Amino acid sequence: MATKLKDVFGQILGKRGEAVRELNVSMRAKGNMTQRQDTMLRACSIFTNMSYTVATSLVGFTTSFAAAHVHKIVGGQPVPRLLRLGVSAGAGLIAGQMVYYRSLHTCTLYLLNKGDERLKTELSTMCEYLLSIVMRNHRLKQYGGIFMPRSSTLISIN
Repeated sequence: MATKLKDVFGQILGKRGEAVRELNVSMRAKGNMTQRQDTMLRACSIFTNMSYTVATSLVGFTTSFAAAHVHKIVGGQPVPRLLRLGVSAGAGLIAGQMVYYRSLHTCTLYLLNKGDERLKTELSTMCEYLLSIVMRNHRLKQYGGIFMPRSSTLISIN
């Protein structure tokens, strides 16, 4: 249960999916992209943006509708409009973030399965780089210090 909650909060806070965005920037900066590579990266970008938009809209409108009519089922006063707007916007944005990062993860798997060798190589390079950052941050949390990359020493925080 705790692992699932950690996964959900990691998606909400934007801790996943950086590899595909970095891959897109890296491939476009290096140039010499084939038509197929460009099409695959654009398809991933469109897919993730559309999934975010649809999820945010669907959950936001559904929450707004439910909040507007909850007083008919439960009884009592109707929910104020400003509160209803805040709840529906918040729920829509959280759901949109979760779907967005899940679709970025799906695009990563798609590129690994269907992409050509250059995309796979660049993606593996990005994943190794991101993994090294995560491992360094994990060591910092574990030892409670600041890692200085030039001298490769650990300085304690007091």
